[in-house]
Formats: sequence, C-alpha cells, structure tokens
Amino acid sequence: MSIFNLNYACIFICTNSVIRVELRTICNRETALTLKYNQTQHRVYLELMDRVSDNWLSVFDGNTAFFSAPYWDLLRGIWRQTGAIRKTDAMAFMRSVKSAHTAGKLIDAAVREGFLIEIENPNDARSKLLDLSQTTRQRIDAVFDRAVTEIIKAEQQIATHGDPSPDS
Repeated sequence: MSIFNLNYACIFICTNSVIRVELRTICNRETALTLKYNQTQHRVYLELMDRVSDNWLSVFDGNTAFFSAPYWDLLRGIWRQTGAIRKTDAMAFMRSVKSAHTAGKLIDAAVREGFLIEIENPNDARSKLLDLSQTTRQRIDAVFDRAVTEIIKAEQQIATHGDPSPDS
C-alpha cells in the first residue's frame, strides 16, 4: 500500500477525547522497518494532529462534550453506512462504551443536539432508525476533505526537512 508515493498509512485514532492522526510506515511481513524522524519532522506531525483534531471539533460547533472517542466511533461508523441503521447497530460502533444503557444515553444526546436524526423503521414499528443529520454529514465530509489536504501538506513538509533519521 502506498499513499502519496510514500509507504505511509494514515490512521485516525481517538483516545482520551483527542483525535490523533498517525502516519505509520508499512512493512512487509518479512522485515520489520522502523523509521525515526528528526525533531522538525516530529513537530510537523504534531501540528498535523492538532489541525485535524481542531477540524473534528468543528463538527460539533466547538461543543467539547461531543469531542470524545465514543462519538468519534459512532459518527464515523454511521458515516460509513449507505443509509439509516438500527440503534442497536449504532451502539455497537462505540467500542469504548461497555454498557448498552450508556451507549443509548450517548446516542440520545446526539439526537437531542441534532447530530443524529431518528427515522421511523418501515420494517418494525417498535423501533427507529438512526442516521446523521444532513448538516453533520456535510461537516464530516468537509473534515475528511480538510484532513486529506493537511496530510498532503504534512507529507511535503516532512519530506523537505531532511533524512528520516534522528541525527538530521
């Protein structure tokens, strides 16, 4: 796998209410390859993570109550779907939440704030389906678009700051 003609994979990770973007080197199974970058390159990477994190916060209009791992997992999971999904399926996206009750409360809060919408389930009148609101979907699309732009810029900056070695 090659991204931007370099052997990097971009991985979005949300932990401790902070979204990080990690550029990890891709290694073949036969050889473990570890690259170490100089301080300037590390700073470029950290600045990238900060910008992507700030962009993700824009999905919530700066409301930090929703800037957490469960909401990252939930909204990203629903964003990937082609249509509305059952609430129980949405709850399964929140990997860091062990209680169905807690997951349900988090989803209810996202519905109240307008990040998610509930839709009547045509196959089961006892349940509702969930989907991203149009505004939330548009904001997430914009965040991912900006993230790709930021990754390209960071890759170019890292490349211009010397050999990928700690002595550079």
